[in-house]
Amino acid sequence: MSPIVHQVSQTTDLGWVMGVMTLVFLGSFMAWTWYAWNPKNKAIHEASSLLPLDDSEA
Repeated sequence: MSPIVHQVSQTTDLGWVMGVMTLVFLGSFMAWTWYAWNPKNKAIHEASSLLPLDDSEA
């Protein structure tokens, strides 16, 4: 068997891993997006956005 054919056959055997990882990353992105746009977290995000402007000494 030629080295090129052997390499291609190994790549296609692990194609399911790439599919699973795509679903994992898509799920992570959707969860992060839901968290960022969830109305319950609006107060947290507004308070965090004002941190750079806070002049009080800690």
